[in-house]
Amino acid sequence: MNTMTPNYSTEGLAERAKAALAHHHSYVAEMEVRYEARKIVRSALRRPALAILGMGRAGKDTAGEFLSEKFNLAPAKSSSLNALPLVAHMIGIEAGKAYAERHEHREFWIEACNQLRADDLTRLARWCLGVCDMAIGLRGKEEFAAVMKEGVCHLSVWVERDVPKDPTVEFAREDCDVVVENHTSLERFHERLTRLGRVIYPATV
Repeated sequence: MNTMTPNYSTEGLAERAKAALAHHHSYVAEMEVRYEARKIVRSALRRPALAILGMGRAGKDTAGEFLSEKFNLAPAKSSSLNALPLVAHMIGIEAGKAYAERHEHREFWIEACNQLRADDLTRLARWCLGVCDMAIGLRGKEEFAAVMKEGVCHLSVWVERDVPKDPTVEFAREDCDVVVENHTSLERFHERLTRLGRVIYPATV
C-alpha cells in the first residue's frame, strides 16, 4: 500500500474496493463470523436489531449510545470504524490517519462505502451488527430496503431534528417504523428513548 500519497479521487473506485476486500479477506471473514455469532446471541435474548436513521447531526449516534448504556446492550459503534481498514486501503494511507481525516473527505467515504457494498447491499450493516446491536446511519435507499427486507434489522427508528437536509440520505422519516423527536433538550430526548427502549427491550428493564 502506498502510504505517502493519499488518493482521495473516485477514479477506479469500484476496482479499488474489490482490491481492498480481497487484500483484507481475513478481516472480511472475521466480521461475517462476528455477525453470525452476535445474531445467535440476539435471538437467544429475543433482542431485535435496530436501524437508527436520520439526517446528519440529528442525534443518531447519541441515540445509539444512550440505548446501549441504558439497556445493557453491546456498545454502539460507528459504521466508519468497521469499514476503516478497507477505506484506508482504498486511499493508500494508514488507518488512523484515514479516520482522523474522514470529516474532511466525507463524500469520498460515502462513495467508498457504496462500492464496498456494491455486490452485497447488507454487508456493512451486518458488520455493524457483529459488534453491536444497531446499524446506525444507513444512507442508501437500496441498502436500507435490503436490510429491512432480508431481516438484518427488525425495526427502523428515525431520529427527527431541525437540521439541514442531508443529500446523502436517500429516504425519509415516512419510510421508517418509528420516529423519535429530538427538537428540544437532551433530557427530553433521553426520556423518549427510554420509553421506546422499555418496549423494545422489556427483559432488561
